[in-house]
Amino acid sequence: MLDKLREAEDYLRKNFDSITWGSLFIDYEKPHVYRLWTQWGENRIYLHKIMPCEAEDAFWHPHPWASAVKIISGSYEMGVGLYHTTTFKMSAKLILGPNTTYEMTEQDGYHYVRPLEPVYSIMVTGPKWYEHKDQKVELRKLSELEYNVLVNFFKHYYRYGITLAN
Repeated sequence: MLDKLREAEDYLRKNFDSITWGSLFIDYEKPHVYRLWTQWGENRIYLHKIMPCEAEDAFWHPHPWASAVKIISGSYEMGVGLYHTTTFKMSAKLILGPNTTYEMTEQDGYHYVRPLEPVYSIMVTGPKWYEHKDQKVELRKLSELEYNVLVNFFKHYYRYGITLAN
């Protein structure tokens, strides 16, 4: 998946202005996430702004697909582990900062992220392995202002290699 992440970033550098983005504000758990997404072949590209939260509020969750992530700006604590019957078993806790990349390719893997400041990141996912069983929650699209803030941040990053202030 790290190769797909590099390919996706190259695609964004060359095509950002012609991409149609969907958007969501994810607030049913913490941290809250402002998300842009686009389908890219059989994969998806997600651009995120993830807001800080308290350690006890960070949401353990699976990814029902292989994924790769790059932190562009900011830093977060990440716990990584497996779900065993009814409990999580954490196998690692990390502090990750700008230009960190990682992939998650284990179907039974779980993780949480707890931003220490607002974090901007890109995530690329492969096709779904399974449907996640969590309750489906109706999420709203980003407001025009929220959408434009994200688009402008990532456009400047991929066009000029610079990040704008949070």
